[in-house]
Amino acid sequence: MTARLLLDACVAINLIATQKFDEIAAANDLVFVMVSEAAREVSSLRDNADGERVIVPINVAERLRSGALEFTELVEDEFPLYVQYAAKVDDGEAATIAAAVARSWPLATDDRAGRRLCDEVGVSRLMSTSLLLRKYAEADELTPKEISRLLQRIEKHASFVLGRTDFDYYWWMEHLRLEE
Repeated sequence: MTARLLLDACVAINLIATQKFDEIAAANDLVFVMVSEAAREVSSLRDNADGERVIVPINVAERLRSGALEFTELVEDEFPLYVQYAAKVDDGEAATIAAAVARSWPLATDDRAGRRLCDEVGVSRLMSTSLLLRKYAEADELTPKEISRLLQRIEKHASFVLGRTDFDYYWWMEHLRLEE
């Protein structure tokens, strides 16, 4: 049975930027789930067109068709947690953490404040963009250059820079610049 993993907006944007969203879900044997508050925060990627930096809107609902992504709403007993957590992190992060706590579901976030809050409230199954990508790369036996392209797409289109404290930081940095 495929497990569910709650995604915050940042991780969703990073995975969408790879253009391998469905493949990453499949390789990790996951269905990604987003609460509506987090899904609303998934807005755009960056790109270059004729030498100009442009914003490319994301239609996160397009990901629903393949079955790799589902949306969920907070239920009544999750709202008090959501309000409590929203004092410490943004709305999407707070809603995602509230759902993870109430449902005992794993969660993926790269947000430092969000990860700290997860530690405080006992979210034990915490993932990150880097872990999802490393597992995908291993499962699909990607070459170092293929991994590098994925990481560069995230950096360029999602404007994401992996933090030095991330568990997979050295793996990420080892692969990031292979094609340059």
